[in-house]
Amino acid sequence: MGNTLIEFIPRQGAEVALVLFLSFLIGLEREEQKAISERYGFGGVRTFPLLGLLGYALSLFSEANLLLPAVGFAVVGGFLWQSYRHKLETAAQAGVTTELSALVTYTIGALVSREHYWMATTLAVLSLALLELKTALESLAKRVPGEEILTFAKFLLLSAVILPIVPNRVIGSFGFNPFKMWVVVVAVSAISYGSYLLQMWARERGGVVLGALLGGAYSSTLTTIVLAKRSREQAHPHLYSGSMLIASGVMYLRLLVLLGIFNHELLRRLEWPFLLLAAAAIAGGLAVDAPARSRRFKRRTGIAAKESAGTRRGVAIRSAVCRHVVPDASGAAQPGPRGTVRTGGPDGSHRCRSLYFEPGGILRGADAGCAGGGRDHHRRGKQ
Repeated sequence: MGNTLIEFIPRQGAEVALVLFLSFLIGLEREEQKAISERYGFGGVRTFPLLGLLGYALSLFSEANLLLPAVGFAVVGGFLWQSYRHKLETAAQAGVTTELSALVTYTIGALVSREHYWMATTLAVLSLALLELKTALESLAKRVPGEEILTFAKFLLLSAVILPIVPNRVIGSFGFNPFKMWVVVVAVSAISYGSYLLQMWARERGGVVLGALLGGAYSSTLTTIVLAKRSREQAHPHLYSGSMLIASGVMYLRLLVLLGIFNHELLRRLEWPFLLLAAAAIAGGLAVDAPARSRRFKRRTGIAAKESAGTRRGVAIRSAVCRHVVPDASGAAQPGPRGTVRTGGPDGSHRCRSLYFEPGGILRGADAGCAGGGRDHHRRGKQ
């Protein structure tokens, strides 16, 4: 039954359904944004499917000739230009995202008619993602500094611009191959840049040891210099010296990764010596760092214990005071039969205080001298 139904539907019918579906998704997203902004916007859930169908029909009628779809593209672009001009006249800030989305929708219809289904679906999905991620992408542009963008551009220059044009042939009697040499440069740069990005991400999440681990994969020399400067500024020599050893140990692991990429025979020869050196350096760094981490832990737990003890004493004092206070019928606590606290001095004298709560949680105490009133004192508390 299913196969018969598929054979009964013509190919153009399935293509029209695909164009309507993809175009409707883009139009639905633009309709939502237009409703949120409450400003003029081109098209919506009806206009965008019509544009997709127009592109599909013109491309289908033209067959191998691309003149008719190109003319249709120019006509649609003219209408969109008029829409954008109207938007500029009526709004203080106007974007061109909706107009470009309409042109993409027209192109999706033309691609489906040429049986480029994967490309048409990819364009629709990427367009939806870019339209929906407007806030996230704009905030990302504000969070990423210009220096990081320049660093990424340098990495792309090494890997995507220079590498493809380097000649891949042996030059001279020493067997020098510029392409293989530059591949090594790109591989080292990729590992260093990846660890650098991880280090930037973990800057607010980890301590010195995590920074040493990631920094060793980036550049153990640079990490050692940075840690040496920080150890001179702060009073934790064991912590930073241990972290330097850890960074040096990670360097051997990075070398093993590079040997595994380029020279398997040399990797087999140096595998165990480099692993032992890395393990010894990392273990030694952790051992040197252990006293500093232990002191920091004791200091944190000591502060927490003092705060906890102070809290317990405060609760005990407040409970003892509240047991000597009796609330009256009006809801405010007044001195009662058990509302007097008697304290004694070393010379045998004694002093009495009458305690009660006022409305609002204010604990008042009067020096009563066990017989009369006196000067009032105020303390904050909770009943």
